[in-house]
Amino acid sequence: MILTLWRMGEEGRLSVFTVHEEPNPAADRIDRAERLAFLRDGFSWSAALWAPVWLLQRRLWVPLAVYAAAVAAIGLVFELFDFGGEAMALAITVLHLIIGYESYQLERWSYEARGFTLAGTVTGRSKSECERRFFETWLPSQPVISAPARSTTGTPSSGTMAASAGQMQASSAAGGQSRSMSSVRQRLFGGKT
Repeated sequence: MILTLWRMGEEGRLSVFTVHEEPNPAADRIDRAERLAFLRDGFSWSAALWAPVWLLQRRLWVPLAVYAAAVAAIGLVFELFDFGGEAMALAITVLHLIIGYESYQLERWSYEARGFTLAGTVTGRSKSECERRFFETWLPSQPVISAPARSTTGTPSSGTMAASAGQMQASSAAGGQSRSMSSVRQRLFGGKT
């Protein structure tokens, strides 16, 4: 019963993600889409419970230095005024809760510092649903970079022996010398056609 009520509460819960694009994105929209970063807005339990590990994992060096300085300052102040270990543990717990609440802002700040730009915001029940919703609207608005023209069926692609023979024939015809395809094949394959 309790498990069912817990799951019912999750069905109505929506998450907000901001989407960030790296500096100097690739020209192709598919390559750009693969490099987009989705950051979940809201409280992070992992950041609150393991703040220094969470900061290290995300390479947030400046916030990690501020965290270390804050813990050192809390320890120093609580030692100087002899508040006791319980009060110091409570102060560090409050610091961890603040990091949990501000985790999104710390990550967003880190992305902005590295030159990422905000590509959009999307809401959904899960990250995969948010990605799908975002790409449904974002991809059609992005320019399509056409791939190099592929050879048609029966036409050899560039770099193959047959294509080289065709290129040799075309280049020799352009120079005023006309050779038949059979003479080019004999020259390339040593008479085996």
